[in-house]
Amino acid sequence: EISACLVGSEMCIRDSYLGFFNSEIEKKGNPSHDRLEKLHLVHNKVGDVYFQGKNWDSAIGNYKISIKNFPEKFNGHQRLILALTEKCKEKNYESCIEARNYISDIRNIFLEKKDELNKYLSDINKYQKRIN
Repeated sequence: EISACLVGSEMCIRDSYLGFFNSEIEKKGNPSHDRLEKLHLVHNKVGDVYFQGKNWDSAIGNYKISIKNFPEKFNGHQRLILALTEKCKEKNYESCIEARNYISDIRNIFLEKKDELNKYLSDINKYQKRIN
């Protein structure tokens, strides 16, 4: 397994990150899995309320908790990126950097969302140029 990691480190990191959630222990119907999924949904909903009120810091905080509870669900990551992007639009340079770094971190995990993530990155670059 270690040699496989050395050959394809990006794939190995992604697979080991997601592998935890594919184990028998974490299958649907498992009470722990179900509680984590509910917490994920609750924090997404609370984050959405803050997002609608343009309270970016509270939205971002809830989305981060949502992701911590259920990291393999892309919708939590997507919401976090959108909140960081909105904060970036308001000329918050640190949020632009955080959003760019976050996208870079998850791009190799969510390969199927690469085009969508690249679009977010393009938008962030536009907003960041307006700040400079």
